[in-house]
Amino acid sequence: MNLSQLRLLKNVPDKRSLLDFMGKQEMAANLFRITETEAKIRNENIRGQRNLETAAEGVGRRVRRTMVETSGSKPENLPPAEDIKEVHKKLKSAHRGMRRLDGPRK
Repeated sequence: MNLSQLRLLKNVPDKRSLLDFMGKQEMAANLFRITETEAKIRNENIRGQRNLETAAEGVGRRVRRTMVETSGSKPENLPPAEDIKEVHKKLKSAHRGMRRLDGPRK
């Protein structure tokens, strides 16, 4: 599935990042995929666009396979997390409320 298809599947608004809607499991898998791809490229001294893309795709397939084998979850079927912008608004509001409860500083 390409990025555009994934955006549609997860109902991510245009001009917003998929990262803004990723939960912990999906975020961790993506970070693991990226770091393992970097390590493979460095360790195997991979050069050339096609070779780099093949290496990245191979690592991605293995990470995906591991996710399915371990948790039974395909990454594209993980539910989107709450929009990070909404989480930020709630945190700000809660912080303001706590400050009001704490009273004025002395």
